[in-house]
Amino acid sequence: MFRTAYTKLTPAFIKKKLAGAPAPEQAGNGPRLAGTSLSIVTDKGPKLDYRFKKDKLLLAVDGGAPVETSYGASELRTLLLVSCLLPETGTSYHLVLDRKTSLATVFEVWFCDPACPEARESRREVYFGYAAGKGAAPTARHGFTNRFENKGIVWTDERGEKLLIVSNSCYYSTMVQLTAPDGGITVAFPSDYIKISDEQFIFTRTEAEFSGTFVLAVIDLFRMEEVGTRLGFDEKDALDWRIFSAKGEMAGQLATFSRFTDYGGKTNPEVFPQAVKEGEEPKKGDRGIYRVHGQYPDITEEEARNAGKKPHAFP
Repeated sequence: MFRTAYTKLTPAFIKKKLAGAPAPEQAGNGPRLAGTSLSIVTDKGPKLDYRFKKDKLLLAVDGGAPVETSYGASELRTLLLVSCLLPETGTSYHLVLDRKTSLATVFEVWFCDPACPEARESRREVYFGYAAGKGAAPTARHGFTNRFENKGIVWTDERGEKLLIVSNSCYYSTMVQLTAPDGGITVAFPSDYIKISDEQFIFTRTEAEFSGTFVLAVIDLFRMEEVGTRLGFDEKDALDWRIFSAKGEMAGQLATFSRFTDYGGKTNPEVFPQAVKEGEEPKKGDRGIYRVHGQYPDITEEEARNAGKKPHAFP
């Protein structure tokens, strides 16, 4: 990933690829959803009405006309993951629903955002809510957490790909591709950590300065299992949209220094002042992104030798 020369994709190319997107690749059979429906209400985001057919999904956003689209789905115990893409707008919605509590988290993902340096870089917004039913609406919600902080886990997916992922903070993760030919290089990504229960979490990463891909995983720490979805463009500029599953092995736990009563339930904008200006509410999709690769671009061997002739302190 670190040494991959990703193409500078154009918005027109991305829109065309998304408009013609087939259903996501999926290992094994997903849950049987045909003939069922869901109505998801979010607190500060859209209302999503799902109606599942045999191979397609009808999705209505905020009471609009239903749009037929492809989708992928998986489940982990009581948790349901549904990933769908609206081809005309290029917007995708990734739903995680706990059927036991009816609580839901929705990620809205899009590309070609002017705030991103590359059109291929995905942006995301997180919404918390619930699945509407006959009874009263639940008052509890999923929420951001620091209870996943500093865990190191090796995940092996159904393809045999092996990743070491360390949750360095509430905002970032680092990853090493253990099965890659150039593995051993650590890369950092902006991430979300959301608590569903004491053993179940949602983890995301955005491969911001590399492929731009958005990755979401639903994790069961008790069983060390995860299911998830990827959406982005690979090194050959093909659409990479799939539903995956993986088994985990705990590699270690670094020390954490939060107070026992601090669960990290609210993102603190002061940590990343470049993402939110003082006195302003964050805009949709805003987050801090540490672009170490962009700040220190690759140089040739000759440039490195010449730089060594006249060493100087960092500015």
